Amino acid sequence: MYLALVPTERVDEPGMGSVTRPKLPAEFHAGTETHLWGQASSDWSDRGKVLVWLRPLNPSWMATLRSDSEYVVYKRVSGDVETGAMLAGLRAGDSRAARQAWVAAYRGEAAHRERLLRAVRVLEGLGAMVRRVAPALLIAWLVSRFGGDEQTWYLGLVVLHADNFNRSDRALSGDTMSDGLGAWANDVGAFSIATNQARATSVIGTADATAYDSAMTAVGTQRATIANQDAQVGSLARYNPAANTGYLSYRTASNAAGLYRVIVGSAYTLLGSGSSVSSGQTLGCDCDGSSISLLLDGSSDVGPVTDSTYATGVGGVYGIRDRDLDDWQVEVEAAGGSRPVLVGGKLVGGGPLLRGLIG
Repeated sequence: MYLALVPTERVDEPGMGSVTRPKLPAEFHAGTETHLWGQASSDWSDRGKVLVWLRPLNPSWMATLRSDSEYVVYKRVSGDVETGAMLAGLRAGDSRAARQAWVAAYRGEAAHRERLLRAVRVLEGLGAMVRRVAPALLIAWLVSRFGGDEQTWYLGLVVLHADNFNRSDRALSGDTMSDGLGAWANDVGAFSIATNQARATSVIGTADATAYDSAMTAVGTQRATIANQDAQVGSLARYNPAANTGYLSYRTASNAAGLYRVIVGSAYTLLGSGSSVSSGQTLGCDCDGSSISLLLDGSSDVGPVTDSTYATGVGGVYGIRDRDLDDWQVEVEAAGGSRPVLVGGKLVGGGPLLRGLIG
């Protein structure tokens, strides 16, 4: 689902006369589920624009809108919190501020979920303590009282750590990221900060350089992205610094997009080639289960390719000596939660208190 700010047009409809509708390319009218977003209609109608939800039959059509300055398109909109925050920026006429407000709201949702998870762990501990002292009748009462249908929430991908490298020149290893949360460590060769970008400064005799997020826990589902890159740099996902392994979305020496499975310094297996890449485009590596993709400006350019060689790891960057990159971030999945269900006298699923009680 996409949220887009689009211009309007007057058209003649059979039996209705002249009506106003969102101005979209022809293929959108036949193959797209479109809904006006009511709250914004009055805000934008006097400017000749409306805010609409779009669910296109072919997601690649969205590239048409992104390339047209008349349109402002937002991906991965999933709820009223980030939508409301984004509208404040849109009403002020500042699409960049709207995007920043949306990301901030999304991060706030993730922080709220993390607080809930901490509360879950406390409740599980309490349940384990009660289990050791409570009689069987108390357990049976709690099951009958709190049993119910399973409910699960899902937030999707959220930004975990990000770095714009806008600080004085220095070695990157041991440095805290610009978000104040992530931290860098060199692995193969070295990276440094040079003129507000990250630069590969590998040691003599080693052409490759990698750095990784040392504050990140290894996970499977993740997306690592860079922007404003030279040729021969890329973003690493599921990177294992102990083995120098992972998946790499790479801008080659000939400026082509390439998706690789790597053992840095010894083996580079091409999983697929894509479009030409220019400086200023974002280059991302997306891992979801065994589906591995190279993203160019947020859209799939290579893949998804099926590969299950590396199951987990952290985000990072890769480059050949004296090549620069900028604006790195890593996104991870946030999900969890359920309620207990009593099926045939047996508890299936369950909340944190009951999971602690019955072990």
